[in-house]
Amino acid sequence: QDVLERPQQAHPGDEVFTEAVNATLQDERAKAHTEAAQEPHMFFELEEVTRWIQNISIHKASLRFPRAAIHNDQPLGRRLCWLLLNLFLALGVVPSAWMREISFIRKRGPQIVTDFKNLRPISYTDELQTLFDLAWLQKCRSILEAYVGSEQSGGRYDSVLISLGILIALQTRRNLSLPTFCLKADLLQGYDLAWKSAILLHTRWAGIKGSLWLCLDSSLQQDTFRARYGPLVGPAALVLAAGLGQGGRRAVHLFGAMARGIPDQLRQRIIGIAIGSPWRLLNKLQVGSRSSGNVQPDLVATLVSLCRLGPDYGELPRSILNNVTVDTALLTLDVLATNTLLISQFVDDIFIFQSTMWGIHRACRALEEFLRLWKHRFATGPRKVALMLVSGQQLNPGALPSLDNTLIEGASSITVLGPCFDRNLSFIPLLETIAARLVRETALLCVNLR
Repeated sequence: QDVLERPQQAHPGDEVFTEAVNATLQDERAKAHTEAAQEPHMFFELEEVTRWIQNISIHKASLRFPRAAIHNDQPLGRRLCWLLLNLFLALGVVPSAWMREISFIRKRGPQIVTDFKNLRPISYTDELQTLFDLAWLQKCRSILEAYVGSEQSGGRYDSVLISLGILIALQTRRNLSLPTFCLKADLLQGYDLAWKSAILLHTRWAGIKGSLWLCLDSSLQQDTFRARYGPLVGPAALVLAAGLGQGGRRAVHLFGAMARGIPDQLRQRIIGIAIGSPWRLLNKLQVGSRSSGNVQPDLVATLVSLCRLGPDYGELPRSILNNVTVDTALLTLDVLATNTLLISQFVDDIFIFQSTMWGIHRACRALEEFLRLWKHRFATGPRKVALMLVSGQQLNPGALPSLDNTLIEGASSITVLGPCFDRNLSFIPLLETIAARLVRETALLCVNLR
């Protein structure tokens, strides 16, 4: 019941846009059938399927039979798997008997579970469905990764590398005394609220065609699940409008394709922070000596035009420089920078970087437009949505924006995919957390040794 009710938390969306998406998908299905009719009947080579079977771990749980059932060395069994995978694509459908089973593992808290919030749902799939997901992803991985762009790192890079990259960018600007606003947001129950029509449309835009796209359409339209709690198994139910099974190999890439709408909306309204601004331009604008004030878009355009006149950034009249506010100077640096950083995504975790509060307000409006069009929500609460200012004055509570009808709270530290970054990049909160845990574990050890 919880799985069926979760999609109801999604944004209701825009009725006109929803109708346009549904109409477009009808046309795309007709085109995909035409493309499939011209494709070869054998999509996978036997050697490919054999290699993929060998890469599947037999130690993970499966829905019906153990994964070892398809991991044997019998030539006839592997040839049967090879023929079935090609048959699914030739027909453009997947078996209706496939489903995912949702079970629970203890995420935190005591061994004896007394609070259901301490349980984390995970999904299991059929052993043959696992192989088909892997085969499908191998054919579509490069297409999807090229579509989602460098902003999305989920399923591609380790989270530690992303945290390290963000840290280097923040430290670079801090060394130049340039302020950086870091907005952290988390899509609410990302997979469960993913609009299926959005996934289909974005994968079509990515360039997935013919039978590969029709099989994806088939699997999303007949997404059946059942819940298991210990030995108890519930009845099978169909997830209709929203929801993406987390047990599949391709789930991360499919979710990333849908989340491509976030950077698209941001680029229409703002630009990222400057990374490695030229010293000559920094000396010309003298950001640190500017008076506070709002961004002056017309003056930014004038400054950009003058700075692009020559290698010395043109002649900047003192009459103009005297009227430049600090936010205007910062935005000018962002526009003229050769390298910028706007957003970093790790599946459903989002980090947006701006040099001004003006940019943060526009970023929030862009995120809300994404929610309106693609029917999603952001998680609320200080640990889910937070704004931190690095290398600058304290945040003004009266200037903080709202996101999805919730006021964003200012934070002195935020968690970036594990590590905790404080506004001075000193990592003192992280050290305090480690020290506190060490004290707790030592006290527990002392009690057990008595």
